[in-house]
Amino acid sequence: MGEQVSKPLWKQLLVPITLVIIFVLLVWGVYRIQRSFQVQPNLDVAIPEISNTQEDSINLTGKTASDATVTINDKKIAVNKDGNFTYLYILNPGENKIIFKAKKDSSEPTTVEKIVVREPKPIVTTSPSSGPSLQNVSNNSGLTTSGPAENIGIIGLAGIIISSGLYFKSLKKTKKIIPSYKLFT
Repeated sequence: MGEQVSKPLWKQLLVPITLVIIFVLLVWGVYRIQRSFQVQPNLDVAIPEISNTQEDSINLTGKTASDATVTINDKKIAVNKDGNFTYLYILNPGENKIIFKAKKDSSEPTTVEKIVVREPKPIVTTSPSSGPSLQNVSNNSGLTTSGPAENIGIIGLAGIIISSGLYFKSLKKTKKIIPSYKLFT
């Protein structure tokens, strides 16, 4: 019988290794093609980049893809069939960073970041002599007053001093002090 010549090991493994490499590259290519078709959803938000307000809350509205999931600061928000969403956001005093995210299936999320600054409201007070007066709220030193509101205390104090002086001057003239229980009898 004839002798069979054995092939070297590398020649025996060349075809299976080549097929495995081709298979891995094929799977990787299909995955990359699928990811290229996954588009991030559009996300439109209806507030300016930086907003200032004196209100305690703000109504956040926007539009995205109807099948997208929307979160505002990691809180899931309902999206209607047209892709519109609305959310009443309670503002903290000072700067509020609001992060909107829209995600569709396994695509990367679309992110929009907005900043809303809640400013303190001015306090309106009224005085009997001059009508309304505004008091501005200062960030670091409490209340600051402006206008005639700060003069009321000074005028009242001056009136008390003058009245007391006139009363005691009239007592010196009469030199007679009448007890208070005799005044009304």
